[in-house]
Amino acid sequence: MPFLPLFTCGDYTSYYGSSLSDQTVRGCHTTLRSALEMAVSKKLIARNPADGCRLPPAKPREMQVLTPDEVQRLLIQAKEDGCYELLLLETATGLRRGELLALQWDDLNFKTGTLRVERQVHRAKGELVISQPKTKAANRTIILPAPLLGILKGILQTGTLPLDVPPRQEKMTCP
Repeated sequence: MPFLPLFTCGDYTSYYGSSLSDQTVRGCHTTLRSALEMAVSKKLIARNPADGCRLPPAKPREMQVLTPDEVQRLLIQAKEDGCYELLLLETATGLRRGELLALQWDDLNFKTGTLRVERQVHRAKGELVISQPKTKAANRTIILPAPLLGILKGILQTGTLPLDVPPRQEKMTCP
């Protein structure tokens, strides 16, 4: 039987030192605990020594939110850069970048003023791929503000999209 050094539960931070973040320590504990749980289930060890260990507290990340003034400055710059409409859509809806880039005109319902989010763009093996979102909750319908709907209608009617992308193409993109 292989030799395992004696591991006692204690303060993970003092064991690993302060060089690892609390999130990393929690992730290591989760992996170790899972592996040891499998060893218990196969009767290789009597109990899981990772049970009952003190972990650093899970600290919720505080969301970084732009102030109204910052949003206004960003939109002014986006207008000069040619992607105002896309950035306005992003700031008004809170869509993730991959969700925004996977949008198609068929996702937009002008009658109900809603936008369906059903796809995302992500990079896999160096290629851009369109796929379903990772969770069911990510598939959702968003109600758009009336002024934004008006802007989007104007784009569709005039046939001018940011970066001169024809409106009948599948995706809306901006660099």
